[in-house]
Amino acid sequence: MTAKIIVGVDGSETSEKALVWASRLGARAGVAIEPVLTWHYPVTSPTVLGDALAIPPLDDLEAGAVARLRTFLEATRPQCDPGATIGDGIVVAGAAGPVLCELAEDADLLVIGSRGYGGFKGLVLGSVSAHCANASPCPVAIIPTEWEPHGSTGVVVVGVDGSENSRAAVTWADEWARPDAVLHLVHAWTYPVGYNAETVAFDPALLEDAASATLDEAAATVTRHGTEVRCVRGDARHALHEAAAGSDLLVIGARGHTGLVRMLLGSVASSVVHHLEVPTVIVRADDE
Repeated sequence: MTAKIIVGVDGSETSEKALVWASRLGARAGVAIEPVLTWHYPVTSPTVLGDALAIPPLDDLEAGAVARLRTFLEATRPQCDPGATIGDGIVVAGAAGPVLCELAEDADLLVIGSRGYGGFKGLVLGSVSAHCANASPCPVAIIPTEWEPHGSTGVVVVGVDGSENSRAAVTWADEWARPDAVLHLVHAWTYPVGYNAETVAFDPALLEDAASATLDEAAATVTRHGTEVRCVRGDARHALHEAAAGSDLLVIGARGHTGLVRMLLGSVASSVVHHLEVPTVIVRADDE
């Protein structure tokens, strides 16, 4: 373990929340936090703007980014957990998504807000958070705009389907969740596509038994927390949204058994991150 959490910041309210959330996790786990702010040369069209916009030299742009980061940290540190080790931050030139994912190569976790300054208000997930959700080499935590750092329910919801990514999600939750948390392991099952009781002889009890066995197997790997298991008949996306409502955290695998290998995020993970209600961690197995 490299004991480092990378936090993408841009001065927005959501990135403030991302740093505050990360500070709580870092303080509890004894992991250092490194804020990262990126900047890039403005893309303009001289044929449209003419001389109306004077672009400053690169050195001035970088100096401005350094000043913004310093101001941001001065304003946000008082809101953070006093036990957290938060670095002075680094400023990097380049597109935020690729830069953050590159820096996350040797990190334990990448934390980002769901939408920064560049996002449209109608979007739950901005372009940077969407990129990181798909491309981060380490687990990525996305903090929704609506998250408030008040209180705790002690509930961490973990999506379970028996896949390697799902097992990695359970392991991550058991390692990183607060000590007094209870892991709610949720597994959803449905009848096979095209199933018709009148034409196909199928015992639904077999599916229920298999679902229960999957949950029991996952619960048996949890060694640091109490667990509750929930077996739901229905769509996994709906089951996770319902289970996570009001919880402290949702942890899911990047792709389950039904995902295509070429897809970085499966349909369930993709749906969850585009309808964020609580802080959500996406975990990818080491061999993915």
